[in-house]
Amino acid sequence: MKRQITFLTFQIILAMTLNAQSIDRVSKDSIEMHKHIFRILKSKFDKPIYNYTYESIDNQKEFGKIELSQSEMKSVFDTLETNSFIRIDKTKYGVNLNLLARFPNSFNYKNLGSIAKIKVINNKLYNRLDHKLELYESSSTDFSKMKSKITNGKIVPNNPMRVEFQKRMKDTTNIDSLSYGSVEYEISFVSGYKIINMTRSDISKSFKINDDSVKLIDVFDNKVVLEQIDHHTYCVNKQLLNTDSIGRKAIIKHKPIESDLEKKTDKESIDYAGESSLTLPKETYLLFKNNPDVTLDEYISNEKTIEKNKKHIRYILLASPAPINSNFTIYFPIYGFSRVFTVKLKDKTTPKKLK
Repeated sequence: MKRQITFLTFQIILAMTLNAQSIDRVSKDSIEMHKHIFRILKSKFDKPIYNYTYESIDNQKEFGKIELSQSEMKSVFDTLETNSFIRIDKTKYGVNLNLLARFPNSFNYKNLGSIAKIKVINNKLYNRLDHKLELYESSSTDFSKMKSKITNGKIVPNNPMRVEFQKRMKDTTNIDSLSYGSVEYEISFVSGYKIINMTRSDISKSFKINDDSVKLIDVFDNKVVLEQIDHHTYCVNKQLLNTDSIGRKAIIKHKPIESDLEKKTDKESIDYAGESSLTLPKETYLLFKNNPDVTLDEYISNEKTIEKNKKHIRYILLASPAPINSNFTIYFPIYGFSRVFTVKLKDKTTPKKLK
């Protein structure tokens, strides 16, 4: 299954920088973050530089899923729930709420980021004055291997995998060391997929992704644009499969194209078109799509307007390493295994460590 560059960090940055302040009152860090996001968006709407080939589809790699029974998944969930904790971390860009949990020793799935997701169901965090501590909607998830322990000079295998789930916190001035409460999380794993074959003639047609309604808005260059009409399941792991006439998948080449290198006088790296997924407000999409010369000030003004309106239509841009001719496939996971569990906030001065 392809790796999504789904703006796990990008969506967080968007959420934490959108605000109703006037531009002259925005902090230096916030301005720099706006500039960073602006450059990313500009690059996404620039004419793509292609460097691709085609390869046969590896179904196991493309459509990865959990191959466990209900009882085996119960053991996984039990371990995650027992060995999880949350903490509040302050950074130069703001304050994060981090959930950390470890998997069973026998659990060693690769590419967990493709087949698992976590979301907050209910937030009951308060500061010492009993004021509710709010969280931004966007989040990031990181699955990684834990380090092995050394006992008596010998390496002792440790739990192979852990997960860290991060959300940015609002109103950081209200957060203190005596904050308390709990957060209810849901973790889910992919058990299968639904596949929808489409063409350019399907533009303006709607279809279902689980309980979500999605409309095909546009197809241009190497991109497919979807409108998220409603979203009950918050299924963001939509994927684009771009194939040639004999069913091979488009992938990016590793070797640079010499003619492209010559275009870069300073020999900087080339940003070739690749697989990615971006969720953004409709207004932001239209701003960049219709105005290639959009300025930073116009972008910031647009984001301020979106924040004031609170609710907005979401667009999803799915990109491929190759131009999209006519036929393409949208596929998305079915999350057949899930559990909801509650984690209490620990005293951040004496954080619990992963075992």
